[in-house]
Amino acid sequence: MSNTVEHESTHTISRRDFLKFCYVLSLYILNEVVFFGRSLEQSKHVQIEHTVYEDESLPEEWDGAIVVHVSDLHIGAEGQSAVDSNAIDDLSAQIKVYLQQIGADPLKTFLIDTGDFVNIEGPNRKETNLIDVSRSLKSLATIPAAFWIAVEGNHDKAHTESLLIAQLFAAIGAVYAGDPRSLPTFPEIIDDKNLPFGVLVAPDYTTRWNDWYESEEAEKFLQTLRDLPPDKLTVLITHNPTMVDVWRDGEVANILKDKKVIVFCGHTHGGQLNSRSQFQKMLIEIGHAYRNYSSNLIKGIYHIGSSMVVVNSGIGQASGVRTLPPAVTVFEFRKKVSG
Repeated sequence: MSNTVEHESTHTISRRDFLKFCYVLSLYILNEVVFFGRSLEQSKHVQIEHTVYEDESLPEEWDGAIVVHVSDLHIGAEGQSAVDSNAIDDLSAQIKVYLQQIGADPLKTFLIDTGDFVNIEGPNRKETNLIDVSRSLKSLATIPAAFWIAVEGNHDKAHTESLLIAQLFAAIGAVYAGDPRSLPTFPEIIDDKNLPFGVLVAPDYTTRWNDWYESEEAEKFLQTLRDLPPDKLTVLITHNPTMVDVWRDGEVANILKDKKVIVFCGHTHGGQLNSRSQFQKMLIEIGHAYRNYSSNLIKGIYHIGSSMVVVNSGIGQASGVRTLPPAVTVFEFRKKVSG
């Protein structure tokens, strides 16, 4: 997963390529609508993907710790093609029932949200209203968890009230990491004795104008990552997996190989974006003319040396259709018995 990805700075689209693009796009849409068009609005049941992570160095008291990983809820106002805030009640209820079934300890349960909590769609910028944001956050806050950390996605950042959204997260006790240029409290690393792992945060890497990744702060972030002891369990939270295998030709992936880091991220919608399906290869190739990312990390768990990347397929959708059902990741930490 640490192979570098080469990018073309320009891409001329011929008439033949354009017609081919339209043909592939029509097939893709037909395929998605017929087979994968169901969203949370149509099916309130969300797939829960349970993964067990074993580590010999995990302290005995943290055996059985749980991370509930949600991403890309794209909560929208009524009438938008996004997740209705009422559906968040169903999502919260489903997660609570599941945690109860597996006997999760609330004091050892942690909630991670990897961005795009809100929705923006269309040329008229139909944005999630703050009432829906507040109501949804309060519903998710009923999930019994000792710690909640959320990062800003590209939709959250682009929302007119992005700073107020950050305040709403803080109001329910969540640690919220937005763009460090607008939120000076951006946490580089959280080392809390009440956590079984250190937490490192990187901002969203989705659009060209996010120049944080070429800043002095980004250099400090990379150095912090390099300086992590190889046996220190660290959770790295970001929105877009591209920062792992694309940014600076996969420099982060090369660092991760010799560390013990678990990266939690989302953004891809399980293949709606950055996909490598037959129908979408053409779209991504032509899209190189205006996008600066094309991650190979699409959905699921990818191992990079002693580290791993967990890409959540998310709940909602910004536009178009999904290629995988909505999902929540339940990541369970277990102390590995040597021998």
